[in-house]
Amino acid sequence: MIETLRNVLEEEIGLMTHIAKLQDQALRCVELKNWPDLEHALDSLQNVSIQLETLDTERERQVDKLRSDLGGAENESFLELVSRFSQEEQTHFLKLYRSVRVQAIRLKAGAGRLGYFVRVLSDSVRESVEELLPHRKGNLYSRSGRSNALREEAVVFDQEL
Repeated sequence: MIETLRNVLEEEIGLMTHIAKLQDQALRCVELKNWPDLEHALDSLQNVSIQLETLDTERERQVDKLRSDLGGAENESFLELVSRFSQEEQTHFLKLYRSVRVQAIRLKAGAGRLGYFVRVLSDSVRESVEELLPHRKGNLYSRSGRSNALREEAVVFDQEL
């Protein structure tokens, strides 16, 4: 039981590390305006994130099962549960616990950094278009050149912009 939980935590840390690398790769793709590789990186991020969610659910299930087997209360924290282990196991599980927390913070920061960079880039493109074509600000035009009413539609720009 304890070994299964240890394996799940270690696998979770490995996946979180992989996701952090994929976030860095996605950021580099945005910086280099490499849209095809960005799409691939985002697809990979989505797939690995699904795996992480599955592992996270398994970790919670293992902790609940272990808590039940040891006769712990439902609201007993992970740290309280680990305090029942041998000193060697406590040390190992506390290291794993800290690693999961550090990786979670790292992922959150990476997602924020990527989101910020994308917002800055999209704002720059929008401001450039408004500066180059001030008379068209707030207007959308059809292929024939007629002004269309504003709607919630996507605007496509050249990928080389």
